[in-house]
Amino acid sequence: MEATTILTIETRIEELIQLQDGWLDGKGRAPDRAALLRLAQAFGAHYAPDLPLPCLYPTAEGSVQAEWSQNGWEVSLEITLPAMTAEYQALHPRTGEIRELGLSLAGDGTAGWLALNAALKALQGTPA
Repeated sequence: MEATTILTIETRIEELIQLQDGWLDGKGRAPDRAALLRLAQAFGAHYAPDLPLPCLYPTAEGSVQAEWSQNGWEVSLEITLPAMTAEYQALHPRTGEIRELGLSLAGDGTAGWLALNAALKALQGTPA
């Protein structure tokens, strides 16, 4: 993976690590630090370098949401920490088409990352 890709994901995750419980108007659980570091490592090791980088956001529940906009699709991936399970949803607002996947991004297995990469690449070939 390109160094700029790793730095961008790692930089955003470093920002998320700084969150404290109550970060969202007195509510909002801070994401687990160790899980965030594992997520950064997994992105660096398994995310296809030719795909666009997601925007990463914390969720009120202490998880991370990754979001992409590409080729007319709005994509979200909610990653539950520390389990590293994820729910992928791609919505094409113009057609109303929805694509969903449940993924495991944990451990040494790369099947979940391969499925995520394949799903995102499939959207690149879909006409807007």
